[in-house]
Amino acid sequence: MNPPELVTDPAVYLSLRAECEKVIDTSKCLPDFVFRRTFERYFAFEHGLVYWQFGRLLLKLSEIFGDKKINYLTIEPDAVAYYHRHCSFFGLASFEPLRVLERYRPVMARDGDVDSFVARGGDMGAFWGSSLKWAIVCDRISWELAVLALDADIDIPAEAEIKSASGAWIPGYMRSQYHWKLEVAEDFNRRFFANYPIQ
Repeated sequence: MNPPELVTDPAVYLSLRAECEKVIDTSKCLPDFVFRRTFERYFAFEHGLVYWQFGRLLLKLSEIFGDKKINYLTIEPDAVAYYHRHCSFFGLASFEPLRVLERYRPVMARDGDVDSFVARGGDMGAFWGSSLKWAIVCDRISWELAVLALDADIDIPAEAEIKSASGAWIPGYMRSQYHWKLEVAEDFNRRFFANYPIQ
């Protein structure tokens, strides 16, 4: 049986998908500017932190911005063409903020299922809060990176006790990811820092 946080109602899916598109342009991917508007602060994270350490970060964001819901949408594989077609839910989870620490890992991992968001459903994804004052875009396919945008001048990673990637660290990380094709890494670094003022 699937966790209740996984969305099965088409109307709920459409409503939350439209909400996501208010803050994130899901047709774009990093290093392009993927958000619908500019935000006050941006932070980057190694993608590996998304599924095991983001629960505390999401809780802290919901506390600061007063979110009633915290949502995750899988962009790749597609939430409808893949998840709705092959599974009994859309590729979307909606969490109660007060339960996100308790429920985050079980929902994202689904007991190690091959179609869980930790596995196949985490290639590209988006988190956002119902306040629409923050959003996170995750890209595991190409860059192994996640970017958080928020409407506050707060060092949220420090408050959530999660390590963010500094602007000084990212260029070397990309060069190590694409050491056999450095022009790809350099192009990413140039375009990424033109869009995201990460310190």
